[in-house]
Amino acid sequence: MEVLQAQMEELRVQLETLRIGETHRGQSKDVSLVAGIKEWTGESKGRSVYEFLTQIETLAKVSGWTSHDKAFIVKAKLQGLALQFLNGREELGRDGCSYEVLRQALIERFSDKLPDQYYYTRLQDAVQGKNESAEEFSDRCRKMCQRTIRKVNDEGTQRIINEEAERRLLAAYVHGLRGIVGQQVQFQMPSTMEQAVRLAVTVENVEKHKQLTEGVKKVFTARSDVECFRCGKRGHYARDCRQETPSMTSGRRSWRDQSSRRRDPPSRDLLLTRGGRGRVGSGRQSFRGPARPWGPPEDTLSSGIQCFHCNEFGHRRRDCPKFSRAAQHPNGQGSTSRSPASNQQ
Repeated sequence: MEVLQAQMEELRVQLETLRIGETHRGQSKDVSLVAGIKEWTGESKGRSVYEFLTQIETLAKVSGWTSHDKAFIVKAKLQGLALQFLNGREELGRDGCSYEVLRQALIERFSDKLPDQYYYTRLQDAVQGKNESAEEFSDRCRKMCQRTIRKVNDEGTQRIINEEAERRLLAAYVHGLRGIVGQQVQFQMPSTMEQAVRLAVTVENVEKHKQLTEGVKKVFTARSDVECFRCGKRGHYARDCRQETPSMTSGRRSWRDQSSRRRDPPSRDLLLTRGGRGRVGSGRQSFRGPARPWGPPEDTLSSGIQCFHCNEFGHRRRDCPKFSRAAQHPNGQGSTSRSPASNQQ
């Protein structure tokens, strides 16, 4: 680990020595864009080796970097598996290693080992995802198509290969679009990939706006078809109805009558009829509720219940109309009259 850290420190020092100036060719050199290059680990989940090297080559054209400068920048940006591979190859870690040699070694080690036919088949079977937009689907198809293009040295041959790949990409993209968007694009028959993507995005936006408008109309239509169970009118539910029914009005009136009746104090006769449950003459009167008229229940007439006060059947002493609390002992512990059972004893 110490050796690796020393090598990394040396590369950083060498990278810092690069400065803006005039090279031997008379071209200005700028290293300020090096900070915008992200470190590359060589893992399969991250960027591919082609994307990493393409970024460096593009910035090299803008900044005027030489082949020697690009090699130093590549070595300074390697991390993880890529750095381990570089340290395992002594010829690549030397200062005199050119960028072309380093580039070829990285491509052979970290490039995809799958054949071009694999990506060609995947491109033909590509289908737009359920939540994937037309632009995202075009980017995915283009990325797969790039891996099907063969690289040759002749510029004319390479141009023909790229044109064939572009037509293959257009056919796969139009065939993979789903729903109404795919039908409209296939009907228009675009000649280029840019026209197909522009048409697909336009139809997709129109469909989204149409679905949003129809959704709002369905909500208002559903409310207009609803019938209230309280008033019988349409356009609202019974829980939102503001019309009062006769039952609600009578119920509110009966509740008010009961509440006002409960607030009235009971009379002396009512208290005596209820068995003297309140204290008359004191500052406060306690009662449990309005008095009800006395009357023996019909089922008690033949039940054999006998009153201990008047010796009549059908009621008890506490419900006897001839019994008065005033006849009780002054201390309130009992009545002066005795029941027949006590007289017999």
